[in-house]
Amino acid sequence: MEGIGGVVGDGVIGSYVDGLVGRGVVRSAGVERAFRAVRRDLFVERFWVGRDSAYEVGADGWSAEALGLVYADEALITRRDADGSPMSSASQPSVVAMMLEALDLEPGMRVLEIGAGTGYNAALMAEVVGDPRLVTTIDIDPDVVAQTRGLLARAGYGAVEVICGDGALGHAASAPFDRVVATVGCSDISWDWVEQMHPDGLLLVPLDHGGSHPLVKLRLGATGRMTGRIVGWTGFMRMRGDLETSGPWALRPPDVDGRAPDAVRPLFPALERALADSSPVTDTEAEWWRMPSAWYDFHFFACLCDRRAYRGPEGLGLVDDDGASAALIRRDGVRVWGGSGLYEELETAYGRWERLGAPELSLWEVEVVPRGAQSPEFVGSEEVFVVERGRSRQVVKARGRAERAAE
Repeated sequence: MEGIGGVVGDGVIGSYVDGLVGRGVVRSAGVERAFRAVRRDLFVERFWVGRDSAYEVGADGWSAEALGLVYADEALITRRDADGSPMSSASQPSVVAMMLEALDLEPGMRVLEIGAGTGYNAALMAEVVGDPRLVTTIDIDPDVVAQTRGLLARAGYGAVEVICGDGALGHAASAPFDRVVATVGCSDISWDWVEQMHPDGLLLVPLDHGGSHPLVKLRLGATGRMTGRIVGWTGFMRMRGDLETSGPWALRPPDVDGRAPDAVRPLFPALERALADSSPVTDTEAEWWRMPSAWYDFHFFACLCDRRAYRGPEGLGLVDDDGASAALIRRDGVRVWGGSGLYEELETAYGRWERLGAPELSLWEVEVVPRGAQSPEFVGSEEVFVVERGRSRQVVKARGRAERAAE
C-alpha cells in the first residue's frame, strides 16, 4: 500500500523518518516501513500551532512553511471548540512511533484503536499488519469520524473500519482483537476492551496519573488480572463518553492570584542533578515544562503518595484542597505558598522515592483488576501502592534493587 502522489518529495519523508530512527523511537523494520509509506500531510487539512497560528491546505497543496511543520516532530491541533480550546489533534510523531513499537504488531493481527484522530495512526497500523480491513478505529465525535473516513480514503486506506460510537464500549462486532490501543487519555480501563481481546492479546493505554498519561502496556494473565509495565510518558486529550470521569487526583490549580511565593526552597538533589545534566534553556519561565526525565519519574511517585499531587503551568508538586497553599517545583527551586507544610510533605515523598532507589517509570510493575477484586498479598509494603479508579483497582509495585541488578 502506498499513499497517493503529490508535491511531497521522498527527501522530505526520508528526512522525517530518518530523524525518528535517529532518536531511537522507530526501531523495527515494520514500523519504519510504515512511516516511509504513509504521508502525514495527507491526514491534515487544517491545523494550529499555538493559539493563533492557523494553517490550511490550499488548492496547490501545503505551503513550504506548513509542510515543514507537518513533518516536524510536533503535535498539531486539528480541531478547536467555540472557545478555542483544543478538541482533536495529530499526535506528536515520536509518540506515535513509541506506541506503535510498544504494540508489537505483526502481519495478520486485528487491531482496535480508541480515538480516531486524523486516521494517520490507523493507516500506519494498516501498513504494519498488512491489510487495512484488520484495523478498526472508533471515535465519539461524528465530525471527526466523517473527516477521518475521508482522509483515509484519500490516502488509499479506505478499507479501515471507522466507527462512530463511545470507545469505552469497544466494538464487539469486529472482535476478537489481538491489540487494543487507546490514543486518548483514559481515566480508567474499560473491561469491554479486555473481553473483546484474544486471550493472549495486548492492551496499550495512556492511563491518567495526576494529569498526565503514563503509557501502560498490559496483558491478560491466567488469573484474569491485567499485568504489565509503564513504557513511556504521554500527554493526551481526555477521553469523552462513558470513561469521561475524574480520577483520584484533585488536580486543583494553585489559587495564588499571581503573587510571588512566600519562599523558594532548593531543588531536591536528584532533580537538581538531572537539571544540570539536561540541555539548558534560555527562558526558564516559558520552558519549565521541558523537564528532565527524573522529574517525570518523581512526579509519578508523588502522585502515588498523595492525591493532592499536581502538574500544570505553575509547576509540579502539591496543592491543598482549596488551592491557597502549594509547593511547586520549577527550575529555580521549590516555590512555596501558604506555609511550609506542603513543602515538608513533598520533601518526605522525595526521601521515600530516593530510599526506593529513585525508580524510573519503566521500573514500575502494574496490575489492574476490577474494582472490588482482591489485591495481591504484597499490598501494604513500602514498594507497593494502590490507586482506586471508577471501575478498577490499579496496583503499582516498584521492582527492588536486587531485581534491577539481576537484569
